[in-house]
Amino acid sequence: MTEAQVLEVLAACAAQGLPVWVDGGWAVDAVLGRQTRLHEDLDLAARVEDGPALEALLAGLGLVRQAGGAAWNPVYSDGEGRRVDLHLFRLDAEGRGVMDPDDPAVAYPAGSFDGRGVIAGRAVDCLPADVLWRLKTGYPPRDRDLLDLAALQAAFGFSLAGD
Repeated sequence: MTEAQVLEVLAACAAQGLPVWVDGGWAVDAVLGRQTRLHEDLDLAARVEDGPALEALLAGLGLVRQAGGAAWNPVYSDGEGRRVDLHLFRLDAEGRGVMDPDDPAVAYPAGSFDGRGVIAGRAVDCLPADVLWRLKTGYPPRDRDLLDLAALQAAFGFSLAGD
């Protein structure tokens, strides 16, 4: 997705009063304050109770929910380059954003919703750099994850265990 497409989705969410937090590759770019690579989608974290309103908003933008995927991780696209990957969560008593009600380990750590960044000159709520690092080092990285990790390491001095 392009910066303009990302800003269109974020502006629509703001206009409806729907809080969302940029996650994934766009969040990495937001905390860096610049786009570092192309992105095939926009990952957004949102409260589960806002899910129905977000679905209506995305439908109004011409995005259609794709088949498959978990209820807490719906994906919407228009077949023309716009793709939004929602990560719906509920805050637990420890402040974690639990996504999978059947597996509380599938969660954003406490403090995940305290980040701010910039996309194309616009301030956005996003996951903070330390949370992005933690999440992106929690699974076998794909090529794009390696690019994100290298950018985070260069900007914030993070290090993989054993370095």
